[in-house]
Amino acid sequence: MTRLGFLGFVNVYTFLMPILLIYFMYSRKWVQTLTLKNLRERRLPYLATTIFYLFLSYFLYTRSSHYAPTAILIFFSAVVIIIVAVVSLWWQISAHAAAIGGSIGAFFITHFKYDEPNLYYASLISLIIAGAVMTARLKLNAHSLAQVIAGFAVGLGVSVAGYSLL
Repeated sequence: MTRLGFLGFVNVYTFLMPILLIYFMYSRKWVQTLTLKNLRERRLPYLATTIFYLFLSYFLYTRSSHYAPTAILIFFSAVVIIIVAVVSLWWQISAHAAAIGGSIGAFFITHFKYDEPNLYYASLISLIIAGAVMTARLKLNAHSLAQVIAGFAVGLGVSVAGYSLL
């Protein structure tokens, strides 16, 4: 499989399918808004997204050792989604901040563990994007500062803990 084909395949399972599923739920009136503002409405989309991520992780891990690093990254992403889903049963933690926190953790751990100089710039760019994402969540009044910090901490914590175990 080519790199572009592989990235497309991963993108379909981790982005396109969850988005289409949420739109399907919206069109069937299972959820009231596409932004899933109601905590109850987030349960089914989080569950479905977790299933997509776990399936893809398992599929890639069993296909080839070449895909194992990506499979492990997707598995940790599923763990973050599970934690966010559980916390969201009673409190609206920021899933966006959790995602960017996980990305920053992955970049920094990989950069320092393997002394990969190319990841230095990716790490810095991810910090800038993290600031923009978290500022946007606050500016849109989608979350409180505590919810954004908690989401970031969950993503960063799972990422650092997971990669440290490898």
